[in-house]
Amino acid sequence: DPDYFGTLQADSVGANVFFAPGQTLSMKNPVVTVSQNTALMGFTPVTSTTLDGLKSHGYLALEFAIEQWAMPTFKASVLLPDEPISLCVPIAEGNINLEAQVKGFVEIAGDDTLQVIKGDLVVDSGTFSFEIPALPDWFKEPLATSTDITITTGKNALFAYPSIRTPIVQAVFNDNQKVRILYDAVDETLGFEGRLAFRSGEIYYIQKNFYITEGGLSFSPGMSDPESLNAFIDLRARIQEFDASGNKVDIFLVLENSSLDNIKP
Repeated sequence: DPDYFGTLQADSVGANVFFAPGQTLSMKNPVVTVSQNTALMGFTPVTSTTLDGLKSHGYLALEFAIEQWAMPTFKASVLLPDEPISLCVPIAEGNINLEAQVKGFVEIAGDDTLQVIKGDLVVDSGTFSFEIPALPDWFKEPLATSTDITITTGKNALFAYPSIRTPIVQAVFNDNQKVRILYDAVDETLGFEGRLAFRSGEIYYIQKNFYITEGGLSFSPGMSDPESLNAFIDLRARIQEFDASGNKVDIFLVLENSSLDNIKP
C-alpha cells in the first residue's frame, strides 16, 4: 500500500474530448502536486482551438485520490468566465441533449459507482433538443450519473422538438431565461425547474409552417420517471393564406398546456 508524494509538471498537454467536439484542448506548464495520496491541480489556463483555428480560453482544475494503484475518487472543474466554447452535454437517461456555445462553470465528480455533473451555464448560441447523438462505448458503461445543471439562455438559444434534423417545433428562446435540469441516478428520476419563453419560431402542422408569435416551454414541478417527460408547450402561431377569391386570410394555431408527446406532424 504505497504512499504518494511529489510534483508532476509538463511543458504542454493536449487532448480531444467527446464533450468538446471539433476542438483540441491544450494547457501549457500544468503542475500537479501529490500529498497524502491526493493529487491536485489548481485552476490552470486551458485553450480550446477549433478546426478553423479559432481560440477560446478558460480554466481547468483537477483533484483525485490515489489508493494503491487506483484512483477511487475524482473531480474536474471547468471555468469559462468570458469566452464561450462549443460543448455537447447529453443526458442519456432523459433523452436530452444540449449542443451550444457556452460559458460558465461545470464540475464532474465521482467514484467507481456514481458520478455527479453540476453546472451553471450561459448558452450564447446552440440547440436544446430531445435526441441523443451517437455516444462512445465508455459513455454507455453502467455507471450511474446524476445531473444538476442550471442553464441561462443567451442571444440565440434554440429549442428543437423532437430533433434538430426533423423538427416539428423549432423556436428561439428569449434572452436571460433560466431552467434547471436535475437527474437523480439513485432514484432514477428526472426533474426541471423554470419556464422558457419563446421569442420566435415555427411549428409544422398539417403540412404547413406556422410562425410562432408567442409562447413558451414549461415543466411540471417535482421529479418523475425519465420515460415520461413532463414538458408542456403554450404557443400562438399564425400563417397567412389566400381564400378562393384571392383575399388574404390569417389562420391561427393555438396550443395550451400541450404535452410534447401530443405534438404530432
